[in-house]
Amino acid sequence: MINISISESNRYFEHGLKKILESYFFYQNVKINFTSYDKSFADESWLIFRPLDERIDNYGCHPFISNGQQRVVPICMPEDLTKMAMRPCIRNTVFLFRSDSVDTLLQKLDELWNPWEINNRAGLYDECTSCEGCSFQQLSYNEKRIIRYIGMGFSISNISRILKKNVKTVSSQKRSAMKKLNMSRNIDLYRFLIHSAQL
Repeated sequence: MINISISESNRYFEHGLKKILESYFFYQNVKINFTSYDKSFADESWLIFRPLDERIDNYGCHPFISNGQQRVVPICMPEDLTKMAMRPCIRNTVFLFRSDSVDTLLQKLDELWNPWEINNRAGLYDECTSCEGCSFQQLSYNEKRIIRYIGMGFSISNISRILKKNVKTVSSQKRSAMKKLNMSRNIDLYRFLIHSAQL
């Protein structure tokens, strides 16, 4: 079973997308469960559909995050893409357009689903190492949680109480996350947290 989240203000489009997803995965012989979309802790969902906004850097190029089983799919109109300067690493992202026909949506679901299966079998996928946003997606679930709490202003000792973990463990996971983000100083992490839409 896979969890799918949809964050969409157009209820008609959301309802239609759910029906298409139910039908598509029924024929793939995969059970799905629709979960509520939580921006801060979306790791529960393996497939996330949400509107494209001006913070396009939130759509990292590493499409299979969370142990290779999560993908964020932007929803927009074709003209929205011309208004934004996209990072090179996300140009190949699958975008769902609200004006797409059912056949087009099904073709895009094939693009989303088939590489996912290939990735699960091979365990390999080309990763972008040049973007902080893409590097963020490669953090473990616990590392992401700690970085998110730091971004909310919690200290290491507060985080250790919240997560019921040893202070040394939290500190170690923070250092591990910073290493994966190619950061050696706390100030670099704080700058990343201030400017990041990941959280």
